[in-house]
Amino acid sequence: MKTSKEAVGRPDPSEYPEVSKRPRRNVNMVAGTIGHFVEWYDWYIYGLLAAVFSGQIFPGDSPFASLVAALLTYAVGFVVRPLSGVIVSPLADRFGRRRILTLSISGMAVGALIIGLTPSFATIGYAAPILFLVARILQGISAGSEAQSAIAFMVEHAPANRRGLFGSFSNTASGLATLAATGAAAMVTSAFAPADLAAWGWRVPFIAGGILGVVGLILRARAEETPSLRQRPLSIKSPQRPA
Repeated sequence: MKTSKEAVGRPDPSEYPEVSKRPRRNVNMVAGTIGHFVEWYDWYIYGLLAAVFSGQIFPGDSPFASLVAALLTYAVGFVVRPLSGVIVSPLADRFGRRRILTLSISGMAVGALIIGLTPSFATIGYAAPILFLVARILQGISAGSEAQSAIAFMVEHAPANRRGLFGSFSNTASGLATLAATGAAAMVTSAFAPADLAAWGWRVPFIAGGILGVVGLILRARAEETPSLRQRPLSIKSPQRPA
């Protein structure tokens, strides 16, 4: 005869691999969530400030032409992102979620720092827009491989009866990142004079995003691999066929 828990369809914890202890689980959840936050923060801050930095980085006959060049570079991340999701995300099943998530947040942090630290077109010429293009490719690859792996990472670390809740943290992080990016853009545009904002003030939110990505990288380096993947060896070698 079925118990009351089975009757309402609740999962049996014995059917799932052992999850992390609570202190370690908290570290793992923060490590899994912070990448989503950094990803969407970097994504939105570029769009919000493109009109400010476009004239500094992208050459053009008019401010409109510079803005179009900045937005086309922004669009490269959208093109790369689904390709990365298809190609890179499956590697997390083979090499481990933590490894792929560590690489993805590294790409986000490096991309944000490149954008924040790249000198203007007047200083280094066409190297400036090329570096922005490289940064957007890195961010597109990182974002495409982040979403699926991070959700799987958090769900596999969660208790059997809290998997939906823990998996929802990623959407919460993306919403908070939208608010943070909007707030950061509003703060720099109101705190700096127009000339200072166009010259260097716009860089502050990108550098902050890069620093936050480094913090996330440290947390992910300390995180554990998910229980389901710890049960089997992860190797880059193909499994040998039995003799």
